[in-house]
Amino acid sequence: MSGWLRILAVWGGGLAVMVSLGACRKTAPAPVPAPVRLATANSIDLEPGWRVSVVTPIQESGSFVVKSVVNEAKEKADAAGVRKLEVAVKASPDLLGYEMSYYSVNARGRGGVAVAFQSATATIDGVSTPKSSPALRLFQLPSWARRVRILHLLRKSEADHNAAILAAKDAGELDRLTALVEGDPSACRSYRASICQWIPAGIAVRPERRIVERKPEEWVPAR
Repeated sequence: MSGWLRILAVWGGGLAVMVSLGACRKTAPAPVPAPVRLATANSIDLEPGWRVSVVTPIQESGSFVVKSVVNEAKEKADAAGVRKLEVAVKASPDLLGYEMSYYSVNARGRGGVAVAFQSATATIDGVSTPKSSPALRLFQLPSWARRVRILHLLRKSEADHNAAILAAKDAGELDRLTALVEGDPSACRSYRASICQWIPAGIAVRPERRIVERKPEEWVPAR
């Protein structure tokens, strides 16, 4: 199982996934512009032709946050006589496996995009099984949402989440929502012309683009 944990470990963007474990909708006034964006966030707008890869831990408890346990700790001295503590860490027994799901990003009218579930596969004890739906469906957005952005907060928010899906009718509304959430994470909610949905902690989300010049074709991080 350590192989897929390494996959999770390289997915950055402020997601609290692994170190080396094996290694309402309420109608409200439209958001108002914030003076400036904070430099503590990282965002990416989804584009037609991309896909979004999602890694979801499968745990007996149902939690998405994988906890680690210390497997072994021992003290060693190097050639210079400096003593160091080496700690081996592994995932807790609660972890059963993982699910890899994909969402396609398709073009819509007036320069917009639509995000649709494509496929999902659950892997437990090395056995992979196709799924007709993901363990947790993301990107459940209203039909009027045409601009979609993934926002990573590079600091811990009051809601204890670090990543969100933002969607709006147009680019201006999306920018205003982004500024609001960057300034105050509690502003992540549904507005008349924009939507903000937290991505549960422990779930890794990565936009990808396809490189057709390579054979075979390859999907790489969109950044």
